[in-house]
Parts: sequence; structure tokens; C-alpha cells
Amino acid sequence: MTNIEPDYLGVPKQEVVALIRQAEAFIRGINPGPQTLQRLQQWRDKKPYEAINAAHDRVALARAMQESGSLRVFSELSDVFCFHAAAEGASRNALAGARALHAGLVRGGMLVGMNFLVYSSLTAEMDRHMVQELAALADTPDGREGFAVLFEDLTDMQNLGDKTEKENAAAQEKMAQAVQAQIHDRDAVADLFERSSLAERKTLHDVLMTATGMWERRAHVLWQLERPHDYYGVVLGSSSDEPAAINAKARAVHGHVVTALAPFLATHETNGGMSISILGNGMGQMGLAFHATKSVAQAVADSLPGYTVMHINGAVITPGASVAVVQNPVPRP
Repeated sequence: MTNIEPDYLGVPKQEVVALIRQAEAFIRGINPGPQTLQRLQQWRDKKPYEAINAAHDRVALARAMQESGSLRVFSELSDVFCFHAAAEGASRNALAGARALHAGLVRGGMLVGMNFLVYSSLTAEMDRHMVQELAALADTPDGREGFAVLFEDLTDMQNLGDKTEKENAAAQEKMAQAVQAQIHDRDAVADLFERSSLAERKTLHDVLMTATGMWERRAHVLWQLERPHDYYGVVLGSSSDEPAAINAKARAVHGHVVTALAPFLATHETNGGMSISILGNGMGQMGLAFHATKSVAQAVADSLPGYTVMHINGAVITPGASVAVVQNPVPRP
């Protein structure tokens, strides 16, 4: 009997392992600092590669990814991966392969982004690294031109803006002047970062992102990403329907959707959460929305004949279009 290699969110196990090895090597290569390397060592102490390689089915693989910390550790560093993906091609010193690695990690569900309640030493270290890299990008003919345009815009804002806009523009101009004066010295830029308050650090980051055109590059990278999960929904009616009628339909179908989603919780293909939401990019449809992979949305559609299941952008999921797991069909009331 041939053993079929399990996958994690559609990515074969060996490709998952290869992506994780590349991600680890990438972070060690750029070496943001001791806190980052210590965090990687904490993760390695859990023997993640051994746990992942030992998984022989999709549920075991998802469990190994979770329990080994492999999902969390790189998500904590997601800003750095995204930054270098956006920086690739911006200068001769940018790291080749950063964009492909970032895209692979996102496609494999290993970079989910995280909001930290505490500004930790790890976060500060990543921020300092990105500021130093941004300063290097700004120390180029394009970067100097970007600073010239930035100063013109900040002058206009201080002349024409309201009180708050003028104050913000003045703070940005002050920081832009400070960093531009030290742009050739990587250590001096790091020292400026360390001496700055949290608000000043954000201003330092933002003026460098603007001067280097990195906001636009970052947006372009994010726009092109293929993510494993998206939002889908079971159509309940029109946005013009009475809320009570929509709620009643949601209650009627909720249990059936819970049943359809249940087999996919252990493989991380859905988190099982649901909410009533607008579907179809303003097409006026209300639905019971859920966050899942396309194959899970297909399974929900297959289990609910008589209902319409659609992507949040309005694309309808046709029942029976795949071999996804099908639960007991539920007739529409």
C-alpha cells in the first residue's frame, strides 16, 4: 500500500519542512539581534523538525505544527519577512528570494500576523532592524529624492493643515532631519532608534517608509499573496430583509454549518467561528459567514443543497464540484 504524504492546508509535509528550514536560515542570516536568536532557540528546543516529520496524517501534522510552536514563532517575526519581501528588488543589497519565501509561508498558513499587547524586547529588536535596513535603502539617489519630496509635503502640511496635522508634520520633519543627518552610519541610526520613545520610533519608521517608497512596495506584495483561508458564507437573504427574518434563518442553518465545519477543526482548515455578515462585495446579500479554506467551503456547499454558499466577493461555490467531505444533506426549510 502506498503511503500518501499528509499536507498542511494543502502544502505537502516535505514542502512545509523545507519552508520552515528556509525561514529559520533566513532569520539567522539577517540576525536582527540576540532576542530573535534566543526565540529561535526556544523553538528549536521543542524539536519541531522531529515532530513534524513524525506526523503521518493531516490531523497529526496540524497538531505537530501547533504544539511545536512552528506556527507561532514565524508569525511573531511576520513583519520582518514582509519587510524583506517588499525590499527585494529595491536595491542591489536586498535579499534575493525573500519575496518567494514570504509568499510560501503565507500560503502555508505559517505567517498569520500577530498583535502584541506588550512592546517586548523582541518587537523592539525587529523594529530596529527594519529601521536600519530602511536607512540603507534611503541612502541612495532614489532615497534622497524621496526625502526631498517628503520635506516638500511636510512643509505644505505645516502651512495648510489643521492644528493636529501641523503638529504631526512638524514631528515628522524633525525626525526626518535627524535620521537623514546620520543616514550613512548604521550604528548611529540604531542609536537614534534606541534613544527614541515609542511614538518617535513609529515616526522614524514611517518617514523612512515614505522616503523609500516602501509603503507602496509593501502594499503590492500583500495584494499578490495567496492565503489558505478566506471568508465564505451561507446566503440568508437580502440586506433589505428584516433583521428578525435574517436571524431566524441563521438559527435554522447554524447547527448544520457547525456540523459541516467540525471535521476540519483539527486540521486548522477553519476555526469554526461564524457571524452574520454582508456577502458579495456590496451586492446586498446577507449571510452566515465563516473563515475557512476553499475545500471546506466546498464541503459546506455540498452538505447544504438548496442553499447558496458564496465567497465574500460574490463567487458562488457550486455543490458537488469536488470530492470534499460531505455531511448529511440538509433540506432548505
